[in-house]
Amino acid sequence: MKKYKVLFGFILLGGILFSGCKKGENDPFLSLRSRKARVCGEFNVTSYESVYKDPSTNQSRTEILNNGVMTITETDQNGTYTESFPYSAEYAFYKDGTFMTSVKSDAYSMLIKGAWFFVGKNKDADLKNKEAIGMVDKEAQYDNPGNSFVYNSKFDDFGSLYILNQLKEKEIILQKKGEYDDGANYNLVITLSKK
Repeated sequence: MKKYKVLFGFILLGGILFSGCKKGENDPFLSLRSRKARVCGEFNVTSYESVYKDPSTNQSRTEILNNGVMTITETDQNGTYTESFPYSAEYAFYKDGTFMTSVKSDAYSMLIKGAWFFVGKNKDADLKNKEAIGMVDKEAQYDNPGNSFVYNSKFDDFGSLYILNQLKEKEIILQKKGEYDDGANYNLVITLSKK
């Protein structure tokens, strides 16, 4: 009986220690790969949902990617407008701290290169160490029919910060949400599946 109590004690202690390593809300209980090893790789965007609402003006905008089709719905004082078109996106995160994003639709294509990094612990933002990822664009190339340009940055632009809602070996869920001073709010969820 004493052996079982000792074994149970080790299991309980291990559970407490490993649960402290869990950062994102939907992270696996235990992973033998580091957070950096799980982030690095090439991914397809398999799901994208962006919702923006402004209660003071009754304006809203949703963008939903489903089976390679992006549907955008906008509502304002003039009514509701919906548009759908083919859309695909890919992300690649490299061990040297660089990333690349490629977006293609029937109206445009875009290639973004930049730097990625884990965000450290921040009590004011209620963030655990490596619970969020930052991405800063260094170069962006946009191609539209009859209009192409390249934008270069010296990392003086803010970039994007995403919560790693889920960080598994084969799937990452990025989330960004917030509220503006005027009461408008947004929520963005991107699911990446490893190629």
